[in-house]
Amino acid sequence: MDHFTKQLIEWHHQHGRKELPWQQGRDPYAVWISEIMLQQTQVATVIPYFERFCSQFPDISTLANAPLDAVLALWSGLGYYSRARNLHKAAAMVMAEHGGALPADFAALMALPGIGRSTAGAILAQAFQLPYPILDGNVRRVLCRYHGIEGWPGESGVQRRLWSVAEEHTPAMAGDAVVDYTQAIMDLGALVCTPRNWHCDDCPVGDGCYAHQQGKVESLPTKRPRKELPERAVTLVAMVNEAGALLLERRPPSGIWGGLWSLPEWRPSAEKNGQYLNYWIETQFGLNVSSFQKLDDFSHTFTHFRLNISPIVFQVRGGATDRVMEKQPLFWYKPDQFSQIGLPAPIKKVVGQIF
Repeated sequence: MDHFTKQLIEWHHQHGRKELPWQQGRDPYAVWISEIMLQQTQVATVIPYFERFCSQFPDISTLANAPLDAVLALWSGLGYYSRARNLHKAAAMVMAEHGGALPADFAALMALPGIGRSTAGAILAQAFQLPYPILDGNVRRVLCRYHGIEGWPGESGVQRRLWSVAEEHTPAMAGDAVVDYTQAIMDLGALVCTPRNWHCDDCPVGDGCYAHQQGKVESLPTKRPRKELPERAVTLVAMVNEAGALLLERRPPSGIWGGLWSLPEWRPSAEKNGQYLNYWIETQFGLNVSSFQKLDDFSHTFTHFRLNISPIVFQVRGGATDRVMEKQPLFWYKPDQFSQIGLPAPIKKVVGQIF
């Protein structure tokens, strides 16, 4: 065990986080759920979602047998919904291929949807005490600064070097040291070696840190080359019938908001005017518009683009309501049913202004 690793473990014993809900008992299922939720999401945000999720789905069997809508409903607002779809799919695979027990095998974990090299390593290290390295965002930042590794960590050459030093620092023998070190380096990145407002004076490895000694903490890790986010525009059409139900449309299983319920989208090629949109509603859904209200435009930023959203609420009537209700992927939902389905955050925002 090298000096860096020893220092981190000693620091963890005094200052590391030990009361996180998924740390109690180190149950493999809880560790797995937490690691998926923590992908690109902070601990403080994850905790309430984790607790609700594990309360509703306490084990792999319950998760595998749950309707996808129920899983997405509990994930609603956490973002990156492919994580929830992959969890649901992976749970079914674990039931079918591993007897309902999460495998303590690297290749078997990597074969499950949503689990990459770092997530597999984190599960093996924290749930099974096996010596596998991890390389999440916090760990990349710590290693880039400590070793003075230049270049954007997303580049393959930089990533290879980071994995190499991650392996060097990970304790070689299975046991408690692996658990402590893995948690310690994640905690160091989350609590001390932070992206901004870092606390070098509190760092247990500051004396050997290249970035600290050379005054390069701010410049490491090297930032991703900036690209201007492309913008897209969409009109969200909220149709409310005489019974007070809202017409929702299930998104395709992959892509943005995959598998969630959203509002029908209108992307006209011609000029935008109320009469043209009314005609679209009548011909597309067999409904008659009695009145409409334009809500304020707003934007929602994804990883790769910014979506400019124009919501319009239509009060509709017509005998075709029942026919549309039976036509998938369209369905009429009343407000008391919204908590039972997965709604993306921007759709929740629009719905909150209607009801």
